[in-house]
Amino acid sequence: MSEFNQRPFLISAKASAIVGERTYTIFLDINNKSRLEGFYFECPSDDELFESFSDLATSLERVPISSISSSVSKWKNERENFFKEKIINLPEYLLEQALAEYEGTNYNYENLNTKSSDQLICRCFGVSEGQIFDLLQAEPKATLLTIADKLKATIGCGSCKADVSASLIKAKNVKLIQSDELKALDLKFDTDGNRIRPLGLTPSEFVLKVDELKKKWMKEQELEKFQIEIIGISGHALSFKVLPAENGRYILDTFSEYAQDKLGLTLRFDLLL
Repeated sequence: MSEFNQRPFLISAKASAIVGERTYTIFLDINNKSRLEGFYFECPSDDELFESFSDLATSLERVPISSISSSVSKWKNERENFFKEKIINLPEYLLEQALAEYEGTNYNYENLNTKSSDQLICRCFGVSEGQIFDLLQAEPKATLLTIADKLKATIGCGSCKADVSASLIKAKNVKLIQSDELKALDLKFDTDGNRIRPLGLTPSEFVLKVDELKKKWMKEQELEKFQIEIIGISGHALSFKVLPAENGRYILDTFSEYAQDKLGLTLRFDLLL
């Protein structure tokens, strides 16, 4: 069992993919000095990818963001024979998706509000940007793996993977702009495609700030018998677990009012049972 095969307390970004009957998820813990504190993952220990995930996690521990690319290249070279038989290097793909989520993709509103083009993205199979947009309309949760399966893009020479990924992210941002979900507090990106940062903080930094308020509030309310744990964050929405569960909703609602008043923000606190 790898020490990184778990969900960490602080999550700066994450990415998931479903392959067959299995779901693979990675989590990144990035500190405010732009260093990757940890690459964590959820993968069955008997899976053929477990060792690759584990070795990548070890390679990336406490690595500066600027050095991630070189560390991944070294890791890939050591497993070239293994991944050349695969349609996609899943650990690397999930890492790229998580980093894209953390950094945000800077599309302006005018570009996002236009229709997809007929630009050819994959020459091996003649796949255009419009086909990727159409696929996302039919399957809103489509990923790069879905595109490879349905449209065959990326499984030929593989040189189009970056363009396919960019088109997929663009299509997802367009879909957000065209929906009412832009008003939801759990949105991770604004209408310009920039990552939403409460109080200008990264998700992990904001979680720490809320956690400090939580500890202060619990001490003031003399709630020594209760545990309030922050499980995750998405935009201005945070998920919590309260133990013991009795009166958990009331306790969390009360803390929510306190936190919003202190921070001057509108937040959503979700209780996980």
